[in-house]
Amino acid sequence: MPELILVTRREWGARQSTEDFIRRRVRDSKTSKTEAHIHHTTDVDSDSTRNTWTLAEAIRQLRRLEWVRPDLGPLPYSMNLAFAEDRPNTVYLFEGRGLTVRGAHTKGHNSQGIGLGWLGNFDSHLPRDLQDLGVWAMSTYLVKLRHQFGYSRLGDVRNPRGWEVWGHRDTANKSCPGGLIYPRLAEVRFLEGAPMAIPDKYHQTLIDIAYAVQQAGSHGGYVMSELIKDTKKDLITRDELLVQVRELERSLAELRSALTAHEDTPHGDSGGGLAPGSNVRIEGVIDVQ
Repeated sequence: MPELILVTRREWGARQSTEDFIRRRVRDSKTSKTEAHIHHTTDVDSDSTRNTWTLAEAIRQLRRLEWVRPDLGPLPYSMNLAFAEDRPNTVYLFEGRGLTVRGAHTKGHNSQGIGLGWLGNFDSHLPRDLQDLGVWAMSTYLVKLRHQFGYSRLGDVRNPRGWEVWGHRDTANKSCPGGLIYPRLAEVRFLEGAPMAIPDKYHQTLIDIAYAVQQAGSHGGYVMSELIKDTKKDLITRDELLVQVRELERSLAELRSALTAHEDTPHGDSGGGLAPGSNVRIEGVIDVQ
């Protein structure tokens, strides 16, 4: 099952000078954010894995982004993402400058856009399984921002091709975010009622059901897997998905009550933030500012 794991600036060790800069930076409202812009940083991992990173390697790269472009200021992207080398099927989501703090990622679009910067260079090497995982991670994150955390207009302004997210090359004469991921941006879906094609290997992680799964713990994940096998759907609309969410939440609530009656330790979210290396908590990866 794919995971999306948050690492906050405090956890990855941002400099105090970076925090001071961010504190003074202009902030925009959540509802002013109408565009999602996707980038790659172009730097690759120093070992043979190239575009996958251990947590320690990724943190070193984040610290480099604090000073590599003095003209842009530290951490130009709102958030950074990295394919994990040390955890299978996992994407690390690093807090960058923040979502409402104005970024420096896309000239002419920083006030109305958020910038997601992938660590790596996707022009020459990105296997299909990582492309699939990247589409899942971006869709998962953006759908929660728009539908649960107040960024209600995110995606209202589409890129020139009509896609729900933008690549940097849509606004500048650049290859960014890389030729191997750019065409897959057409598959990133998060707007209300938009159909989502779900790769077979990710059926058990349908975006809007992830919250219900984490609420019920590992037992809920098993039940979820069995239910999805029964649906036999490769294309599902957002409205259909929400109906399934409500039905599943009721079933999982009953399951959770039954489990806690027989076990000493209750299942479910322990609340709060998300520490590096912990199990995914979808609620914890969303509203970073």
